[in-house]
Amino acid sequence: MIVGRKKGECKVLYTFKADAKKTPKEIDLVMEDDKRKVVGHGIYKLEKGRLVICVGVASGSSEDKVLEGKRPVEFKSGPEVQLLTFEPGGK
Repeated sequence: MIVGRKKGECKVLYTFKADAKKTPKEIDLVMEDDKRKVVGHGIYKLEKGRLVICVGVASGSSEDKVLEGKRPVEFKSGPEVQLLTFEPGGK
């Protein structure tokens, strides 16, 4: 998965691992570079043709080699949780 805000801006490559057998379904988004690994533990659902992901924001100190976020238990955004909705592009 490649994430970027606008065309031409910096893009970040994430890999993911999903487990559809859990309730709610679980997903881990992982970004690695030469200095550290960032892991966002999340939950996801498919709803009316949309993918909804709720992921804990990874945090830690600048010295940490691995930054991780806590896995949310509900689909609700907050200070340490991001709620993302992906819709198919019709073009």
